[in-house]
Amino acid sequence: MKKRIEELQQLLKAEPDESDCQQCLNQLDDYIAMQLAGKQYWVQFRQTAVHLDACISCAEAYARLYELAIAEAANTLPQPDSIPEPDLSFLRHNETTLLSRQIAASVKRVGEKLVLALSADLVELLRPLPNTSLVTRANESDRFGEITLELTPKQTGSIDFPLTLRVYQDRQRDGYCLIEVFVQPSGKSWPDIAGYQVIIHGVGETQTQMTDAWGSAIFQDMPIEQLQNLKIEATLTK
Repeated sequence: MKKRIEELQQLLKAEPDESDCQQCLNQLDDYIAMQLAGKQYWVQFRQTAVHLDACISCAEAYARLYELAIAEAANTLPQPDSIPEPDLSFLRHNETTLLSRQIAASVKRVGEKLVLALSADLVELLRPLPNTSLVTRANESDRFGEITLELTPKQTGSIDFPLTLRVYQDRQRDGYCLIEVFVQPSGKSWPDIAGYQVIIHGVGETQTQMTDAWGSAIFQDMPIEQLQNLKIEATLTK
């Protein structure tokens, strides 16, 4: 007891420096844990115990942590009535900006021909967000599952892009997909959007289809792994 009094007297005469305070704060969690466990914390953390007697700021930090530890042990920590959903809109804004830049770099207009060159980066950005509703092709839902890629005119920002691209998973052929390209030039609508030519240039292969009355051109049996290498060319005049 006499030795502790002497140590305390020495500390009271000397101002605690920053390193002493930092060492004390670093040990508070273990110090309090031993205290609540009924162990001889003052023996294990003697210097901390003495420092707390001399340093007001560290003593206040200790008091707050001790109260929290007591409440946690008793399961009486305050709980919010509800936890609001995090606002992640800034992430979507950044993604939209990045998508617009990728599209601007991937779209070329040559006369009445519009060419979209897919890439690995663009394909990744066109994947639907998690937890969005799944969409299947009408009358073919048994074979073609949810949309795995989608690009619409709304996603292209200020770029004149009269195409909609959707890629559906093929449930009957693993690793394959169906590509659907909708063409709707400005001022045109059903049934006058039939007969537009759409060409998909792949690796060593080219496929050509004409749009139906709904402006849709269908390409089946497309390897998913080749999506990032495709070029989609649409002629906007007949």
